Amino acid sequence: MPNSAHRAIAVLEQVLSRVVVFTQNVDGLHRKAGSSDLIEIHGNLQELICTACDHGETVDDLAGRELPPRCPVCGSVLRPNVVLFGEALPAGAMTRFADALEEGIDMVFTIGTSGVFPYIAEPVVWAARAGIPTVEINPVETRLTRFVEYHLPLGAAEAMTAIMAALDRHGLQGIPRFQG
Repeated sequence: MPNSAHRAIAVLEQVLSRVVVFTQNVDGLHRKAGSSDLIEIHGNLQELICTACDHGETVDDLAGRELPPRCPVCGSVLRPNVVLFGEALPAGAMTRFADALEEGIDMVFTIGTSGVFPYIAEPVVWAARAGIPTVEINPVETRLTRFVEYHLPLGAAEAMTAIMAALDRHGLQGIPRFQG
């Protein structure tokens, strides 16, 4: 189930002009929370693709299915549509991310990542060096902490709930009351 951080991000997406969620998570929780401008750079476990043909399908879970699941078209194995070690990142997702950066951004939040992957760290460092406000939400310091303008040493759910409460207290127009 999505937590209050996922839900807060989805609420912000509804009321701000644009919120792009670029996530490494493969759990589909951002989508379940309601985010739609979503780039799942490592894929999504709920999407299955055939290892032999072009068949693909979306599932909630694999309960009641043979394991590994078989393609209903050709009988080959279905696998989650996620990036496995050694595989290339999906070109379409990377293009969407580059396009979003090129269109311009007002602020960058990095939430709960160690920042070890260059494609995650580099945009944060670039934004910080360009004077774009950057916020890191992570209970521990990471390799990104020294670059960001603000580091909130909290978990994602706690930090995003506090941010939503602050927005509510300040009565910002269009921000609905948030019930984490």
